Amino acid sequence: IAPQTDKAGLTQPINQTRFRVGDTYSYVRRNNLTGVEMKRFTRTVKKIENRLVYISNDGAEEIRTLDGANVLVVSSTTSFSYDPPKLEVPVDALIVGKKWTGAYVETDKRTNQKFFREDQFKILLQEKVITPAGSFQTFKIEDVSFNQMGTKGTLTYWIEPGYGLPIKNVRTVFNQKANINISETIELVSRKIGPQ
Repeated sequence: IAPQTDKAGLTQPINQTRFRVGDTYSYVRRNNLTGVEMKRFTRTVKKIENRLVYISNDGAEEIRTLDGANVLVVSSTTSFSYDPPKLEVPVDALIVGKKWTGAYVETDKRTNQKFFREDQFKILLQEKVITPAGSFQTFKIEDVSFNQMGTKGTLTYWIEPGYGLPIKNVRTVFNQKANINISETIELVSRKIGPQ
């Protein structure tokens, strides 16, 4: 079986490697309500061991599975762990229209509070996206999440086949009263791929 090129000219290799030791992604985070730059940060794959990927996020450690599911995520204010790991990208090919749902126990590592969380994912379309790092042919994915405390979030992100971290994401989180708690955009500024 050989990989096929789709209508947009993208070829998704079979059993592709999404992470390589030394992969480095630099990002800028902006507040969507004010347009103000909030932070610049860099994520670097430090090691891959026992099918887990260890990523330094400006010194804090993130952990993903080799196929890209989140085990431990570092955010702007805290870090969260997921049990089972939160799968944000399908293990197999990216196909427009594909849907999947995940249910997890999300633990806020700062407070040690545990919440039941459900995410509904859908690959919306193939789209060319432009960031400060350049132009990329991507798949646009939407993640709508809910937790038991009444918090709702929408995360839209753009993934390039063969790479483990997004090119861009736009996140909005609403509290229990439907007020916006977080509204931000994160865009790729530069990327360096580690050796094969």
